Parts: sequence; C-alpha cells; structure tokens
Amino acid sequence: MFSWHIWLQPLIGNFWGQASIFGVALVVLAWGIYLNAKGYGRQEPVPVKVKK
Repeated sequence: MFSWHIWLQPLIGNFWGQASIFGVALVVLAWGIYLNAKGYGRQEPVPVKVKK
C-alpha cells in the first residue's frame, strides 16, 4: 500500500500550524480594528478623560 501519509502529514501539519498562527493574528488584528471602528469606550462612561 502506498503510504501517502508519511509525506502528506508533515505538509498538512506545517500548513495548519502556519495557518492557525496566521489566523489567530488576523483575528486579533481584525478585533482591534473592529473595536477602534466601533469606538469602544466612547458610549460607555469610562473615567479616562477628566476635564474639570
């Protein structure tokens, strides 16, 4: 039987390893952009800017 999993498994493992790292970084970046675009903290009473 032709053992294709010997060379296909490292390829898929390496691909999904890089894809998972890139996916996590992309999700974090997209979440930060989403929060900045939505204006997170502006509609909520957060005592950050105190003007007296």
